[in-house]
Amino acid sequence: MHKNCSGYLTVYMTLTMTILLSLCLTMIEGARMSTIRLESEIVAQISFNSALAEYHRELMKRFNIFAIDSSYGGKQSGISHLGNRIMYYADVNTNLSDVFLSNTLYRDFLVMYPGGVDVTGVRYLSDGEGDVFRRRCAEAMKSDMGLDILESVIEWADTVTSEGYENCDLMSVIDEKEDYIENNRRKIFEEDEVPPDYSSPVSSVKRFGRSGILSIAVPDADNLSGRTLREDTILSSRRATGKINAGNMDLEDEAVWEDVTEKLFFAEYLMRYVGYYGQTSDDDALLYGVEQTICGKNSDIDNLRGVADRLFILRCGADYAYLMTDSTKVAEAEALGTAIALLLLTPSLADPLKELILAGWALMEAVYDVKTLFAGGRIPLIKSKSTWHYGMGAALGGKEDKGNSNGSGLCYGDYLRIFMFLTGTKKLTSRAMDLIEADIRLTAGNANFRLDACIDAFEASLCVVSAYGYSYEIKRRACYE
Repeated sequence: MHKNCSGYLTVYMTLTMTILLSLCLTMIEGARMSTIRLESEIVAQISFNSALAEYHRELMKRFNIFAIDSSYGGKQSGISHLGNRIMYYADVNTNLSDVFLSNTLYRDFLVMYPGGVDVTGVRYLSDGEGDVFRRRCAEAMKSDMGLDILESVIEWADTVTSEGYENCDLMSVIDEKEDYIENNRRKIFEEDEVPPDYSSPVSSVKRFGRSGILSIAVPDADNLSGRTLREDTILSSRRATGKINAGNMDLEDEAVWEDVTEKLFFAEYLMRYVGYYGQTSDDDALLYGVEQTICGKNSDIDNLRGVADRLFILRCGADYAYLMTDSTKVAEAEALGTAIALLLLTPSLADPLKELILAGWALMEAVYDVKTLFAGGRIPLIKSKSTWHYGMGAALGGKEDKGNSNGSGLCYGDYLRIFMFLTGTKKLTSRAMDLIEADIRLTAGNANFRLDACIDAFEASLCVVSAYGYSYEIKRRACYE
């Protein structure tokens, strides 16, 4: 009886140990499988984040934009380089090479290694004709500034367009009035009569309208920047010939910006990170970068000249519009026009002479305004009695006053803001990308830099394999938040 009980106990213990051992092995294998799955997720996330951490340092340092240079400093770019970097980080984070005495003291419970990576999606800064780039620039400014300046720019631009300030050509007005006066003052005399000699009241003014305003407005015009961009190397030229990288991801999953708000933030970004007259950096490809985004020329001098001419036209329109509403100044012009008409024995020409005088007066005021803005002063968009500079006599005499470095109203940068807001968004973006790309290429080790090689976001599948027979594929999207 005793022997039988002992045998039963042995069998019972054997069966129990077998069951317990099976349970333990099952739990261990389950723990291994779960750990490998979790570790695969972690390795994938670390690898993708590590790839993002290899953003282009110079692009971030100078322009506050995070992006991966898919050429990694070389001449050839592409997603294969990104895949190789993800594989590198996956390998580093699965092997035990960095564990002290791993071959002696430890046994690898997981034995994991990367089985491969497939980059299935990528978005470049240049995608969407620069929409990605523009949004990143706008986002860089969003947290750094208030909305007051944005509301002001909208108001200023609306005034310029609604009042048609940029459509006012005072030289055409002057030429038209002078032709009318010359053609009509002879008609009231008989054929054998000689009209009195006539000298235009704006003869001293016209030279300012026919000369380039830049040479008049800037005292050291001969020392302006002569820098240029090589057209065959800029991004817009590559886009025009179809030699540009294009991604297969879009912005549809992101919060939608209002177009006007995004453009205003983008313009403020350019004002901060790109140089312009009075705020230049010798490290830039062009010293007058903001002017380049407005005019689109490849040389500093052409861009500055274009802005100066546009600024002159705007100020002519604004000053002429105000002058026509100032009853005191209109009365002065009317009195002088009437006096000249009487001297010429042609009283019917009093009104055309008055209009001619007002046009010349406004033109000289506009010359002074541009000088003041280039001297670092301020000029209000709409003048008043207190901010008007020239008296009629000084203006018609062609008195060339220096610009004021003080004053109230809008500064040169504010007028640049107006011009950028009135420039097409796509043009503004494309020109800014050309400029920033050229700036980065001037830095050490970045001679081949391309914005259309800079990755803003990517999607990839990473396969993680275990020697214990497990394999997991982790698909993730990675981007800069």
